Amino acid sequence: MNISKRKQFELTGRKAAILVSSHKRLSPISVPKENNFEIAALPHVHLTPREAEIMIWTAHGKTCLEISILLSVSEETIRMHVKNVCRKLKAVNKTHATVLALVNNLIFSTSLPERGI
Repeated sequence: MNISKRKQFELTGRKAAILVSSHKRLSPISVPKENNFEIAALPHVHLTPREAEIMIWTAHGKTCLEISILLSVSEETIRMHVKNVCRKLKAVNKTHATVLALVNNLIFSTSLPERGI
């Protein structure tokens, strides 16, 4: 092994040691000791029919582009609705919003709009 590869390996080793050390220190903070967790109920949240329809399609794995084609609107319109849902549910992203909507019975995964896939 030449000198530069050895130095690169040593740096990687140091980086790995720092990563492991950081993980050990932060794990108790970020990961619950038990494997169960609660999702806060959102009793006063209401989704519009269009927001609910978009979240149902999202729950079925459709992208914003695919949903925009299905609903004959622009992709930007779909993103605006998703952003509004995220704001209402205090979700960090589309996936989080979908889970919160399902858990709080704001949408039902079995109810797909009559549009064909």
